[in-house]
Amino acid sequence: MKRRHTIQAVIRFGDESGYVGECVDVLVVTQGDTIEDSLGSLREAWG
Repeated sequence: MKRRHTIQAVIRFGDESGYVGECVDVLVVTQGDTIEDSLGSLREAWG
């Protein structure tokens, strides 16, 4: 059975371009050209 986890994240505009995603519960920060890219990177980093 696959376990599901819920984490809180904030996605904001990057300082120069793109978007930055930061997890509130764990120390993970990612970036992407779009919101979807940033969210996908967060999911990949979380595992």
